Amino acid sequence: MIMPKFKMTPYLAGDLYFFSVVARRQSFSVAALDLNVSQAAVSQRIRQLEERFGESLFFRHSRGISLTPLGADLFAAVEGGFSSISDGVSALLKRGQESRIAISCSPSFAMEWLMPRLARFYGLHPDIQLTVAAEYQSPTRELLQRTSTDLAIRYEPQLNHPGLNALNLHEELIFPVVAPDFPRGDCSDASLERLLKDSVLLHDAEAWAGAPKTQEWDTWLVHSGMKPTSESDGRFFNLANLAVAAARQGEGIAMGRATVVLDAIRRGELAMLGTRIARSGIWYRVLTHGDLNANSPAHAFLTWLQAEMRATCEEFKEFFGLQ
Repeated sequence: MIMPKFKMTPYLAGDLYFFSVVARRQSFSVAALDLNVSQAAVSQRIRQLEERFGESLFFRHSRGISLTPLGADLFAAVEGGFSSISDGVSALLKRGQESRIAISCSPSFAMEWLMPRLARFYGLHPDIQLTVAAEYQSPTRELLQRTSTDLAIRYEPQLNHPGLNALNLHEELIFPVVAPDFPRGDCSDASLERLLKDSVLLHDAEAWAGAPKTQEWDTWLVHSGMKPTSESDGRFFNLANLAVAAARQGEGIAMGRATVVLDAIRRGELAMLGTRIARSGIWYRVLTHGDLNANSPAHAFLTWLQAEMRATCEEFKEFFGLQ
């Protein structure tokens, strides 16, 4: 298909950028969130662009939107250009700031695992300035570029993030945790199942953006041959470390993530309930909007992060006598 020739103006460039975000996200509402504008503003930009071409760029249907043949051709024409511009501008903005890194991180992981270990990173790399932001939001290329974030660390399944590179660090192991003086009985299968039914279960209601409220508990219960719980049972928190803090106070039983509760168990602040450990199906993942230069501070941080994560996994296996 032959594209009409237009004189490029700042406003047309803006329309094309809005179009590229909508086309990539396949949603006006999600694109509006990425662009931090109203859905009406996005629709207006697309309508103006369609008027320039004299035909529709998207099919609108009950399940959402999809590109028309013209829309697909236009997306192929503009997408590479905007990606190159974004990468180029990002590189220019970082001149003179090569020793600075911005990290976006899941809150519980940041507070319970990353922060206690950062002194070791600074000891190895005293010249690197690190900024850490605790965030829930699912990363997108636009978000990382807009916030000048070098690395996003998330606790999530192996989701697809268009336009981002994803590296899986470690699949988390999960098991129930309680206060050290919590009455645990003999922890036989029958005793444990009875104890769980008679106790308050403490949940992270959103283990990752969009996760089912009882995801981690249900995963462990099914692994242990027990029935899943229901959303009417227990107490719900919006952070895993809040649920664990409630368990530490003796308010019930929380689902512990091995990576972030190991230190508390070692200090005697928490105790593992029973002996059953389940694979969560959820990973710690690092997301970037481009390949990391091997000599960059971001690459140095990633290398350190991988080594620390491996060490934590080995410490957990040794502590619990796992192979």
